[in-house]
Amino acid sequence: MMNNLPIAIYGAGGNGQKIYHALSEHGIKIEFFVDLYTQETEYQGCPIYKPDNIANKNVTMLVSVSCTSEAIKQDLIGIGVQECLNMNEIINSYPYVLESFISKDYRAKLISSTQNDKEQLAWLKERLSDDESKKCLDDIIAFRSSPSSESYVEND
Repeated sequence: MMNNLPIAIYGAGGNGQKIYHALSEHGIKIEFFVDLYTQETEYQGCPIYKPDNIANKNVTMLVSVSCTSEAIKQDLIGIGVQECLNMNEIINSYPYVLESFISKDYRAKLISSTQNDKEQLAWLKERLSDDESKKCLDDIIAFRSSPSSESYVEND
């Protein structure tokens, strides 16, 4: 755990539930969820609060909403949540969480797509004009070829 603070998860949907199960399987207790949209009040016995009713702000909040996790993280820090991790930071801190997002079938699909689309990917890379874009494409291909926390490409 980060700073020995209790762990909470922002987002009780699919991503939050996957993180919950991955951490639980590794012996990490989740104190509660925070979710803006759900009408549920608990998930598998774990309470779910609205952002305005966070029970304890002295937690490490894992923001499971991938596309906007950094913005949500900043909002939570702004209302006094002790520590927050965006989705990239969650995967860096708890690498095994990524495995819960990649099923065996999806892993096989990623790997085969890079093999099946080699010519199209080479064509695309030739048309990229800057090194940063080429490196980004190479990193994505590396992840898809061997999906793991080591090859994970942080989203921005």
